[in-house]
Amino acid sequence: MKRTVLILTSTLLTGPLLNAAPMAPNDPSVSGNLLLWLTDATANYSGGTWTDSSLSNDVSNSTVGSGYGGGSSLNASIDYNGITRSAVTIANDGLMGASNINGAGSFSEITIISLYRVSSTGPEIRPVGIGSKTFEGVTGVNFDRLNLATDPTNTTIRHDDGRTDGTYSHGTDVVLRVTRLNAGLITDQFYDTGTGTLVDSMTSALNGSGSTNGTSGVTFSTRTADFYIGELGTLVGGTDSATATTDILEVAVYGTALTNTQVEDISDYIATIPEPSTLVLTGIMLGTLAFFRRRRS
Repeated sequence: MKRTVLILTSTLLTGPLLNAAPMAPNDPSVSGNLLLWLTDATANYSGGTWTDSSLSNDVSNSTVGSGYGGGSSLNASIDYNGITRSAVTIANDGLMGASNINGAGSFSEITIISLYRVSSTGPEIRPVGIGSKTFEGVTGVNFDRLNLATDPTNTTIRHDDGRTDGTYSHGTDVVLRVTRLNAGLITDQFYDTGTGTLVDSMTSALNGSGSTNGTSGVTFSTRTADFYIGELGTLVGGTDSATATTDILEVAVYGTALTNTQVEDISDYIATIPEPSTLVLTGIMLGTLAFFRRRRS
């Protein structure tokens, strides 16, 4: 009797390395600071809620209530570095959120590692971040946000009406982005979708002029710990015209500024390791193919 042996070869796990050792976002060395991990949408997204794989900070349409765009849906077939990934797609002006993810109501240190793409770019298109102009309005106690913006010529961070100044634009490609806030600095890094190597790194004390919430200068903290994905910058029904459809493939949020080595290792994992549901599906497909080949032999 012949045996069919299914081997998931290393080609499934190969990809552009970041000159680092892959480390899962929930590795014991960093899990104590992991506040939110949105991953494997095929397995963890259902009915407008993306279940958090770290604690219990599920990101949901219902958190922000009705009236915020066309809702969310599953997209199970996005290619990133030759690996099929799943994503949650959020339609124009849509917004999903999780309230007070660190329990403290603010952040003085934070790391956001995100894998996403947008259908168009602009200063008011902010697919990931802490605080939301869309939900909270222009002014108020929660104005000190930390939003990842997608300016057409220089992708920036928007914070307290200040911004980082960079030269990299990821356009409408899938981008792996690492953002850290601590000690009066914001570091924003981008990894190329084709090679997985670091293509731009910006460290900035921000341009904080013209704050519209009545304060001068920049505070390097946030006055909210509410997390959002989707359309963070466009006021629904307001004067802003920027809209985009956003695909969020993965996000990991930590309540501290991780080290460069930790960031590189986690980014390497996200860039090169397939989702569990993808491996299961691939295993089923390969097993089925091997079965029929065996039947035909």
